[in-house]
Amino acid sequence: MSRQSISQSNFMVLVTSLIIGTALMFIPSALIVSARQDALLALFLGMLPSAFLILVLSSLQSKFPGKTLIEYSDEILGPYLGKFVSLIFLWFIFHLSSLILRNIGDFISLAVLPKTPAVVIQGVVAITAAFAVRSGIEVITRITIIIMPVAIALFIIIDSVIMPKAILSRLLPLMENSLMPVIKAAIIPASFPFGIIVVFAMILNHVDSLKRINKFAILGVLIGFTVLALATFRSITVIGVDSSARYVYPALEAIGEAPASYILKMLMTISWYVIMFIELIICYFALNLGLGQLLGLKYHQSIVMPVGIIITAFSVFVYQNIIEEIYFASQIWPVYSIPIEYGIPFLIWIIAKLRY
Repeated sequence: MSRQSISQSNFMVLVTSLIIGTALMFIPSALIVSARQDALLALFLGMLPSAFLILVLSSLQSKFPGKTLIEYSDEILGPYLGKFVSLIFLWFIFHLSSLILRNIGDFISLAVLPKTPAVVIQGVVAITAAFAVRSGIEVITRITIIIMPVAIALFIIIDSVIMPKAILSRLLPLMENSLMPVIKAAIIPASFPFGIIVVFAMILNHVDSLKRINKFAILGVLIGFTVLALATFRSITVIGVDSSARYVYPALEAIGEAPASYILKMLMTISWYVIMFIELIICYFALNLGLGQLLGLKYHQSIVMPVGIIITAFSVFVYQNIIEEIYFASQIWPVYSIPIEYGIPFLIWIIAKLRY
């Protein structure tokens, strides 16, 4: 099968989609809990390391064109250490995919289908995602290009209706407790969502040209940052810091302050779902491709369904409840993920610089 390719602008849209994804639901609340009125500053600081990650990934891709991290890690680190690093990296993508699927299931269960078992919801979502993954990165990209502008347009429409209720004084006081709490809070977005762009180590080889790829990738990050910043700003100014920190989905509570709130909630629910679904299929595709390469399979599409079944099974049992989910996302995930997200690419890059 010939290798599918995507343009640089299409890759930028994928970057934006991956960053917004489930972060649009959880990041505003998580940052407000940790940094309060300084949540926007924490989000900005958390975005900065992603530029370093993009430079490392693009540098590695330039040295090993047409290859993924699974392939060039063997070449750089040797067959044994390379396989070990690849296994850690694929475990990370598998865990991330399962968490995203669980987030989607919890959201649909809470907002739309409260009496439907989680395994049914997540199973249906996983099956739908599997068909997209089997179709390849070009189809995934086309789906994203169609859906993302609509989702972002809905986001802007909803914001324009809600923002007259904003009280700007709720952004004050700034830096009330010095800079250290802000830096600690910035670790959350540095790990998720900005750190998960490491997933593109499995997709960069599909980009038709690496010239100016850093520019397009960073632009995608900036667009994602802007959407998350607007969502955080809306939560703080419309319902306040204390309420934003108390609710699981503060955006839905903020919409309750606007006229025609039922319609707006329905639009936001649809918008959130499609954005999360795109994030899932990007990670699912990267996992399936990487596992196929690690196993030496000629056609990685042959394992799409088994991989989807394992992701679904793990997503059902990974948490006991949404409280445990929120605790893991804010307290454990940053410590667990950052060494993989930033450490593995940097380790490979350093050794590649020494050897080549």
